Amino acid sequence: MRSMEEVWQKQMRSLQSSLSIAKKSLALDDSQRNSDASVNGNDEKETSWETHNNFRLHESNRGRSMSAGISVITRLAEEFEQRSQVFGDDAKFLVEVKSGQAEASLDPDSELRRLKQMFEAWKKDYGSRLRETKVILNKLGNEEGSSADKVRKKWWGRRNSTRMN
Repeated sequence: MRSMEEVWQKQMRSLQSSLSIAKKSLALDDSQRNSDASVNGNDEKETSWETHNNFRLHESNRGRSMSAGISVITRLAEEFEQRSQVFGDDAKFLVEVKSGQAEASLDPDSELRRLKQMFEAWKKDYGSRLRETKVILNKLGNEEGSSADKVRKKWWGRRNSTRMN
């Protein structure tokens, strides 16, 4: 019984570390993007009106998708905290019933098996949703990065072409 609880705790710590890495990655991406926006937004005199507006549009879309990504991760973190609390409480209760500290009209061994199955199913589902979220966020980051790069390249090309004329 105790070994199962230790295994669950290890798995919960692993999921928590994955979640914290995702949060840190998003925070790092967000701070880098904000610094990019401040650097690129200061060169207004040399950019054309159209390019400047396109860049601002991409920046506002980037902000929206970043906030959506953060809200998804926040919801996943809240679910993780809630589920870890529930599984932990259930496991402690079963340990108390098994040791005779608490009375209940249930078979602790069968309840432990049922709890283990529920945990494994939740862990599999949560892991797949975490991977899907990571893929979506990476796609959003890549799409935004490539479109912002296109705007920058377009801006650079126009800047060079005006010098040559």
